[in-house]
Amino acid sequence: MSILEKLLAGSIGSAAGKTVKTVTLGVNYCAVQICDGHTGLSWTWEHHDCCGLDKERFTDREGMPAGELLKDLTGSSPSARTMAMALLNALNASRADKYPHDLDNGTVFGTLGLKEKSRLVMVGYFRPVVKLLQENGIDIYIADKGNDMGDEEELKALMTNWAQAAIISSTSIVNGTYDSLIKICGGRFPVAMLGPTTPLFPEIFKSDGVSILAGSVVEDPEMIMKLIRQGAGTPDFKHYTKKVYVKT
Repeated sequence: MSILEKLLAGSIGSAAGKTVKTVTLGVNYCAVQICDGHTGLSWTWEHHDCCGLDKERFTDREGMPAGELLKDLTGSSPSARTMAMALLNALNASRADKYPHDLDNGTVFGTLGLKEKSRLVMVGYFRPVVKLLQENGIDIYIADKGNDMGDEEELKALMTNWAQAAIISSTSIVNGTYDSLIKICGGRFPVAMLGPTTPLFPEIFKSDGVSILAGSVVEDPEMIMKLIRQGAGTPDFKHYTKKVYVKT
């Protein structure tokens, strides 16, 4: 099963009796709020990446049974998958809110066993994290298509023969690259999944060799949706979300 199939199977029960209240799809992120007020986040596909793939006509998801939208996790529409991922995080928000707070990613670094001269592969560019890693003498290779960083073949080679740890953006789950990346890692070193999109389901990721999941819980839904409508990104969320983590 793919990671999206596992997430759907592991969460469909939580959607029973719940409906989608509000969907806010911005250029960088999507937020979905459900009937009980909980809200989840997901990265949004860039238009040029999904153009031509979203072939369905407009569907009003607000008021839809949560289980119906959740099934789009494994569908072919990029924008619907984005909404379904945000919904997944909304459905899981009450559990995720109980996980410990990790404001400065210190627990993530400790779990990965990072020390001076450790060799880390980062898939997705986390600017503040990179700065902190560099200050601590970590050797980093960064691959991020959107920022024109890294090379796919070089990334594979380094994951196979060089890396001692990896940080992978959870956007990889939405864009469909997670499964191949985890296969290359092969359980040889600790892996952290990072970012507001992260689905905090330790029981699902443990079998893939992921050591820690670090994501976000929305604390001010109205402000988050306003920010998303106006094109905001991760750095703008910090006063309205709580960074949490769970080890697998």
